[in-house]
Amino acid sequence: MPLHQVNRLTSSEIIDVFEPLEEGLDVVESKRYVSCMTITLSVTEEGIDVDDIGYQVSQSVSQSTRSIMQYLWQYAGPLCKVHYLYD
Repeated sequence: MPLHQVNRLTSSEIIDVFEPLEEGLDVVESKRYVSCMTITLSVTEEGIDVDDIGYQVSQSVSQSTRSIMQYLWQYAGPLCKVHYLYD
C-alpha cells in the first residue's frame, strides 16, 4: 500500500497587544513571525496534489508506519494542523 506525502512551509504573523493596567500608559503592540510546517499523509492520491513542489513519491506502508501516523494524529493533531487522510 503506497503512502503519499506533501510537505509545506509557511509563516504567520502574530500581533500581541498589551493593554496597561494603569491609566496614562500606552498600549504596546509586538509583531512576531512563526514558522509552520504542514505535512499531509495519505494512502491514496485523493486530496494530494502530485504536482506540488513538496510532494514526495509514494512509499509502501508498513504496520509501523501506520502506528507512527496514528501517534502523530493523537499527539500532534491538537497542537498543530495535521491532515490525516488514512482510510
